[in-house]
Amino acid sequence: MATQAKRLAIEKGILSTPNPKVGRGFEPDTVESVKKIFYKDKISRVMPVKEDCVTNLQNGEKMKTQNRFVLGNLREVYQ
Repeated sequence: MATQAKRLAIEKGILSTPNPKVGRGFEPDTVESVKKIFYKDKISRVMPVKEDCVTNLQNGEKMKTQNRFVLGNLREVYQ
C-alpha cells in the first residue's frame, strides 16, 4: 500500500487520486424515462430558494436547473 502511494506521488504528484474505474452507463431512453418520472409534481417538489439551483453544461451552454426534493422513498414512489 505504501509502495503504491509513493509510486503514485512520483508519477502524478502529491495529493493525486488513482484513476477512476470505468463503469457501464445507462441507455439514454432509460435516463429520460427516470427524469420524466422524477420531475412529476406528485413525486418531487421544486426547492424554493434561489441558492438551490445547479448549473449544468448541456451542448456547450450553461443551463440552471432548480433542485428538487423527493417526497418519499423509492419503494413508495415506485408503487
